[in-house]
Amino acid sequence: MAAKFVVLALVALTASQVNGQVSVGLGIGADLSALGRNSASRAAAAAIDGVRAGAGVSVNGVNAVQDAANTGISVATGLAGVANDFTAARVNGLANSAQLVGTAASSAANATLDIGMDVVNTGLNIAGRGVDLARNLTVQAIDLGRNVVKAGLNATRNAASVATNLGKNIAGRKLSLVNRFTGLAQNAANTAQAAIDGALNTGSATASGLVNSATGAARNVINSAANTAIDALSNINNGAASVSVTV
Repeated sequence: MAAKFVVLALVALTASQVNGQVSVGLGIGADLSALGRNSASRAAAAAIDGVRAGAGVSVNGVNAVQDAANTGISVATGLAGVANDFTAARVNGLANSAQLVGTAASSAANATLDIGMDVVNTGLNIAGRGVDLARNLTVQAIDLGRNVVKAGLNATRNAASVATNLGKNIAGRKLSLVNRFTGLAQNAANTAQAAIDGALNTGSATASGLVNSATGAARNVINSAANTAIDALSNINNGAASVSVTV
């Protein structure tokens, strides 16, 4: 019975471990999937910023070349004021291009930093899930051990109780058999004693009858012999008195 409880407890622990590992695996997969989506989104945003910066620089470069040509034309024609305006506008355009490039670089740096933080957080989440799994498995193992010990104690207690009751039943039956055999032996002894007493009484009566019969017969023989002898003597003595002897 204890082995049965142990097997059931081990099956429960194995199922719990499998469920825990599957849950951890699913959680880790979800974390890695989220990390991939976030990283791709951040990289795409940084790339878009870079494209925008490149486009702005290209447009500003074209405009600067065109402004330089216009400035040359303006100088040639004596329109110095217009040339100065064009030059100032292009300088501002170049400054804006530089700002766009800086923004793109900052965006790329921020995206890299965010991706790094996502990687760190994902690692921490995975580690946390591993710690939770280990803690749960430890608690389940402790509970399993406690249940196995309880099952063993219960089985031992039940076996001891069954053995005790069996011993009591066997002892009671043995005592009953002893009493029964004692009664049978006593009855047999009483029957034998009665038979012996009956035989002795019968033998004594028979012997007494035989003795009495023998004694009577002997007396009759003796009396007859004595009377015969006396008669003979009387006949011999011719007239002697007849004497009768009785034993």
